Amino acid sequence: MVIAVPTGIKIFSWLATLYGGSLRFSTALIFTIGFLALFTIGGLTGVILSNASLDIALHDRIKKDPDYVKKFWVELMDGDGSMQVNHWRYKYLQYRLVIKLKYCSENLSMLNLIAFHVGGNVRIVKDNKFVIWVVNDRKQVQKILKIFNKYTPLTSRLKSQLTFILECFEQNNIEWYLKARDKKYLNNKVEVLNIDNNYFNEWLSGFIEAEGCFSIITTSNNHSFSIAQNDDKYILDKIKHHFNITNKIRKINDRVWLIEVFRKLTLINIINHCIEYPLLGEKLISITKFKDLFK
Repeated sequence: MVIAVPTGIKIFSWLATLYGGSLRFSTALIFTIGFLALFTIGGLTGVILSNASLDIALHDRIKKDPDYVKKFWVELMDGDGSMQVNHWRYKYLQYRLVIKLKYCSENLSMLNLIAFHVGGNVRIVKDNKFVIWVVNDRKQVQKILKIFNKYTPLTSRLKSQLTFILECFEQNNIEWYLKARDKKYLNNKVEVLNIDNNYFNEWLSGFIEAEGCFSIITTSNNHSFSIAQNDDKYILDKIKHHFNITNKIRKINDRVWLIEVFRKLTLINIINHCIEYPLLGEKLISITKFKDLFK
């Protein structure tokens, strides 16, 4: 905006000069008019791209890797998403994929980007408090689930949901569903070896978007990064190894594991990761402020 406002003033000044002058459409003047048109269009696109989330969405990693959004989406489902199976009056099964986030322009842009690349619809709900990405159509759910054949989820929770929803499609039986729905999380053992390094970087950015926290104490300019996960300590073990984190993984309660980072070299590694594999939602604002205040 600092560039756009004075540029707009300059363009109107130039147009006023032309309007008040005696014009001869020489080569030089035609070149000048073309320059004004080009400068105007360039200024308008600059205003649009001053929105950080749109800038990331339209450039860099997404253009280099057409599947970046799909890989990122897999972890967003791991962290904030859910695969749901219900019944309609005991007559047939209903299937639903959903991600629910706090409403803000960055999360709205991210979910719209996911809807464009993956499918589904985006809605703002609860008096503009939340924004959701949702898929209700049975055939579209089946189509989207095929993404997990290539990029499997890593959390035991989503793995269990995926196994259950695929079994529901295969059984297509209300009675079987009613008996099995309360047991879908009982067999959720996941081995560390199942983590595929081919898309882990993209998955990790989605995990940071869902579960990460960038903290700054402005009085002392101390920075920290923390990330937590229910049950699945092996995921934090993988992240610790990936970023060469020296801190121990702490158990907060019966289910929650947490790792915090204060070391500057490690924080730089995390910042560089988020530049190479960009965040797409609200955490993009957090990492931008975190990076700008980092010393």
